[in-house]
Amino acid sequence: MRGKRIDLSGIAIGAMEISSLDRYENGESYWKCNCINCGSNYVRSLKTLYSDKGSRFCRQCKGMAQTKHGDTIKSSGKSRLYIIWQLMRRRCDPNKCTKTELAYYAGKGIRVCSEWLDYPTFKHWALSSGYQDHLSIDRIDGNKDYCPGNCRWATRETQGWNKISTRTVLYSGKEMTLHELSSSCSVPSKCLYDRIFVKEWPIERAVSEPYHKYKARQA
Repeated sequence: MRGKRIDLSGIAIGAMEISSLDRYENGESYWKCNCINCGSNYVRSLKTLYSDKGSRFCRQCKGMAQTKHGDTIKSSGKSRLYIIWQLMRRRCDPNKCTKTELAYYAGKGIRVCSEWLDYPTFKHWALSSGYQDHLSIDRIDGNKDYCPGNCRWATRETQGWNKISTRTVLYSGKEMTLHELSSSCSVPSKCLYDRIFVKEWPIERAVSEPYHKYKARQA
């Protein structure tokens, strides 16, 4: 005896809102749906609906977005800004990020704000906030999300210093930034970063070893 068929009418899955059952075919149910964003109509199998449940846009929406911002035209390739947006979203998605990105972004709870999930909105912020091709997006506070109030466009040098100055270590039972540790031991923050995180010295050695400007890069 077959189990009771479930009525999914009115349920939203990803960008699709189910309106009614269309048919059963080869043991699979097909449903009439419409896109929540643009209203386009589709007939999708239940399997397809659930495989796309994380999608915020239907095919029609994606096409409209590409036409609107003009940054994914196949003949010219994706723009640098569009790639920055894609990578920013990926590193904050625990289901799509790399192991390294999981450790430093998604796994730490770092996310992209809801308004920036829409590329044209992100692009408008970027162009009005000083974006240039030699700059990269930088979070001012490395413990907070990607959002307008916590991001800027910075050079690689600025980004590197931001990473160093906000990196924390446990020393003498107290958690402190490398800048705070540097102030207490007279070893520059960049040198401490190199000793602790690159050369992997014990913190006690990194703090007590005399600093010589021209020998700082030696092991």
